[in-house]
Amino acid sequence: MEEVQRRLGIRIPGVLLPSAGTDLYKWAVIACDQFTSQPEYWEDAARIVGDAPSTLHMIYPEVYLGEKDESQRIDAIVAAMERYLQNGVLREYPPGVIVTWRRNASGTLVRKGVMLSVDLECYDYEEGSASIIRATEGTIKERIPPRLRIRSRAPVDLPHVMMLVDDACHTVIEPMYARANKAEPVYDTELMLGGGHVRAWHVTDPGAIERMLLALDALLKASEARSPGAPMLFAVGDGNHSLAAAKAHWENVKRSIAKDAAGEHPARFALCEILNLYDEGIRMEPIHRLLFDVDTDKALSFLIGFYHDKGMKARLLKPGETVSAGQALEYSAGSGPGMMHIADPRNSVVADTLQAGLDALLGAFPKARIDYIHGRDALEALSKAPGCLGFLLPQIRKDTLFSTVMKGGVLPRKAFSIGEADEKRYYMEGKRIRP
Repeated sequence: MEEVQRRLGIRIPGVLLPSAGTDLYKWAVIACDQFTSQPEYWEDAARIVGDAPSTLHMIYPEVYLGEKDESQRIDAIVAAMERYLQNGVLREYPPGVIVTWRRNASGTLVRKGVMLSVDLECYDYEEGSASIIRATEGTIKERIPPRLRIRSRAPVDLPHVMMLVDDACHTVIEPMYARANKAEPVYDTELMLGGGHVRAWHVTDPGAIERMLLALDALLKASEARSPGAPMLFAVGDGNHSLAAAKAHWENVKRSIAKDAAGEHPARFALCEILNLYDEGIRMEPIHRLLFDVDTDKALSFLIGFYHDKGMKARLLKPGETVSAGQALEYSAGSGPGMMHIADPRNSVVADTLQAGLDALLGAFPKARIDYIHGRDALEALSKAPGCLGFLLPQIRKDTLFSTVMKGGVLPRKAFSIGEADEKRYYMEGKRIRP
């Protein structure tokens, strides 16, 4: 099935997992790009972990980006990876498929996935891409260099990337799960700080893997029928900037090695969790916007003026006032909640309309800053601080995602995430990216 794997842009990976006896509660830590305006979350994680083996020692929480000790942090991250490889904390499993199961803390959502390595030669994050692995949202290229500085030295790929397949008939992941969950899991643990529970199985049965590959191949052929010459198999649901950094690293590596060594070089392949868009546990949650160092009245006045200049007839709604047409931009500030109405939006996606205004505002107010916040409660709490103004985005329909991207468009950067912040992927598995 090697030819099928090449066509699909994947490889069946050899995965690194923590060895027996490792405290998995301390080992698994949430994606580094979460809680970026809440350092207390990461302080709590550090207190829980202490000096125990943990993925916390192998990642750079983005809440700390921009601090003076970046080089020392990266040194420590690389040293931890090398130490865990040398002393046996990380154990390498033979090539196979890790089948994952994740339940959120409340027990209301369960999602299933499989861990595969994707071929970075088949991934392109640029808008208008025709590759079979595509970004779903705009890529902020300035976010790539910090990740690249780590990956360029790291011996291990430690992923939080989640890919989506458009599988309404549940042909790929669900049959793998139905078979796998009859065996003993390779890990099974509660997750720290409200992450819920996760478990997984290691499947090496050739027949089961072949059936999964053929099901993926059928999805690719169906996509080719819908979009001849430009099919799409995988859409990046979460972690696009980390995957973009992996792509940049591979391009650098490729230039430094012989051409005949590039085919199976480990840096060419990035470990990802593959999820079915139509899994009942997949929620496409909006990512909200939080402005810092702004005057609320001046910021709202600027946005109204910006939209008026673009012919969109913007105004603030009175408390309790409702509208039936146009778009409403919900905001939150220390003075309370409110709504800005755009009567004649130029784009059908609310996130596009809002982001255009915020980009202009950031250009006009040099001291203003922006962050991207997961969860309504977190946004509303943070926006009460002086100088802060938050905007809440609406839900995105999952059944429109693939068709939007395949038509050559992407959603605005940070438009959605899979689940709330504490439902994001926790680091558990790794993969070697050095020969």
